[in-house]
Amino acid sequence: MINKFGISKSIFEPFQATEKNVKSRNRIIKTSLFKKEGKVISPDFNRMIPFYMGFTSPLYALTIRTLGKDSTPRERVEFLLRFVQDIPYGIPPTRSNSKVISGVLSPPQIFIEKWGDCDSKVLLLSSILAHEPRYKILLLHLDKHLLMAFEGRPHPNDAYIIFQGKKFILADPTGPARLPLGNPGPDFKGQFKKIEALQVTSADRKIPHYVSRVIEVKKVNL
Repeated sequence: MINKFGISKSIFEPFQATEKNVKSRNRIIKTSLFKKEGKVISPDFNRMIPFYMGFTSPLYALTIRTLGKDSTPRERVEFLLRFVQDIPYGIPPTRSNSKVISGVLSPPQIFIEKWGDCDSKVLLLSSILAHEPRYKILLLHLDKHLLMAFEGRPHPNDAYIIFQGKKFILADPTGPARLPLGNPGPDFKGQFKKIEALQVTSADRKIPHYVSRVIEVKKVNL
């Protein structure tokens, strides 16, 4: 598994809530690319996406080279959506190589395993498109599924939501069906548990960030 992503299972065990212990736990959670919301500890996509943009930089560059610089934002999204949907579907384990990964594969791990689930594919697609500032991305959390939404002008028959006064077109990169942009699939019934806006800064897009990142991978250990 990716050394950076994944957290020790001991973090979920009872502990003495001293100031020192709380600070230490919070530091471990943050550096492991996880987050704590109330009593729930889960992968932090808003930290994972900037971290793995170094890995996905060539994929974004290849997209521009393939479609051309004059391609529209929608054409790029649809192209990458099909690419990610074509990756075989598989459900990651909760733990791998002595770390808790909460059923999520990082972008490099998807290419090692050659499969991924909805969460992992949303993470991959987001980390590619995050290189372009124009893409404003939302994560739509359903009961047992994760969708994406991109800010833009919906085409006729596109499914979209309005978030903070702006329209976001729905997408499902899970596959294997090649659902087009604007078709979130049958799992979406018009309701979701939570909307999470992705935050990527200009500092995350600087070239030194891309070329200096060293990522080590291991096969998932079930």
